[in-house]
Amino acid sequence: MNVQEYIENIPLQRKSRFESIIMLVKSMYPQADESMHYKMPTYRYDEGWVALANQINYISVYTCPVVFVC
Repeated sequence: MNVQEYIENIPLQRKSRFESIIMLVKSMYPQADESMHYKMPTYRYDEGWVALANQINYISVYTCPVVFVC
C-alpha cells in the first residue's frame, strides 16, 4: 500500500483533517521524503521524521529526531 491508497481508505469524516495535517507537514518540510513506514505515511527530513496513523476514533501523529533513538 502506498500513501495515496492509505488516504483513500480513511473514512470521509476524518479524511480532510488527515490531508490537512499532511499538507502542513509538506509545507513546513517540502524536501521531506514521503514513504510508508510501519504501515503509516511517513515524512523524513534530515535526521527527523513524522508519521501519521488513522485510528478508529482519532488521528495519531508520531515524531522523533534520531538523537532520541537509543
